[in-house]
Amino acid sequence: MASLQQALVNGKFNEKQKAAIEKAMQKAQNVVNNNKSAKDEEHDLAVVICCMENIQVRPIMHMKTHDIQGKFMANATPTKMIGGEAGGSFVHKGAYSEGPLQVVVGSKGAVIYGTIDKMVPGLGYLLAWDRPDDSHATNKVYVEAGDPSKLMKMEWSDIQTKMNKSDTYSEFLDKDTSASASAELRYIGNNAALVDANFDRVVAN
Repeated sequence: MASLQQALVNGKFNEKQKAAIEKAMQKAQNVVNNNKSAKDEEHDLAVVICCMENIQVRPIMHMKTHDIQGKFMANATPTKMIGGEAGGSFVHKGAYSEGPLQVVVGSKGAVIYGTIDKMVPGLGYLLAWDRPDDSHATNKVYVEAGDPSKLMKMEWSDIQTKMNKSDTYSEFLDKDTSASASAELRYIGNNAALVDANFDRVVAN
């Protein structure tokens, strides 16, 4: 992950975000190293390290997960509650499929966060990613924001269809709630990718 510093230099991060990313990356590296098996040594499994910034002032809670390929690292599951103007993170890793013919799969899934206070409107944020096992394959990230109940009802097939049309950068603004989200996925070496996601609400002056 030597290219992390280059990713931080090239990225659109402020100093607070850079510090949060570096802290999450160090935690992620420790988690990966502590959980690496002999089989993992034979093949560098795809790893996605995600740093999430809740820029708006209302706390958000992890409400739902779509775990499609791979799995969350045991000590680095999605932050359950992210305070207002605070950050969260997770590490998701590729895996070996079950069955007699083991196939290596990449890291693919989605998380949904939402406000739980009684203020209106409710704010929801969806973050989806696809980091194939093949380092030369196309990486994708997709975000959506808006009514939390609407995002919770979304099927994975719908998320996948939208992500297929996305790229390594995604942004979304919901006109009804003014909730906004953006995310960027960067390959940082050793079959690992960094996802930086921002959750916010655009308030008119």
